[in-house]
Amino acid sequence: MFASLIASALALTAVQSEAEWKAACEAYQAEYGGEADCGCLAEKVAGDADLAAMFSEITSPDDFADAPEEVIEAVSDCS
Repeated sequence: MFASLIASALALTAVQSEAEWKAACEAYQAEYGGEADCGCLAEKVAGDADLAAMFSEITSPDDFADAPEEVIEAVSDCS
């Protein structure tokens, strides 16, 4: 399920570059599973400060369940 693919790994507030977001996504998927294209998602997040801030608030799959619609759309676009 895409709800479990990126949440806590992308929550690292220090993550800023596309490569760092991709690595965080891949680490999250290794721990929790997931199907999103981490490269696609990292490109979206690294290119949008507001979206990055939203992802930074997510620290667990439970947080992802309550994530703003923009986060859900970004993940869906990359799945």
